Amino acid sequence: MLAIVRRYEAAGFRAWPAAAVHYDGTWLVRLTAGHPAKRLNSVNPLDPGDTHAIAERIVRAGRRFEAYGRPLTFRMSPL
Repeated sequence: MLAIVRRYEAAGFRAWPAAAVHYDGTWLVRLTAGHPAKRLNSVNPLDPGDTHAIAERIVRAGRRFEAYGRPLTFRMSPL
């Protein structure tokens, strides 16, 4: 089941490409200035087991979002 979800998530990311993509561990950070869509402006944790330095990673993501003028948004999927 999770393999199917991963394929759907990957297809969604390709269908809505973000202007800037950054990985922090297995967190996918997607940002697009001037576009309000959460899919284009969100942190997407891709591995629920990736719990290393969560507080620091949230701060880093917040700085990236602030630089783009966007509110920090986490998009949670069934992964």
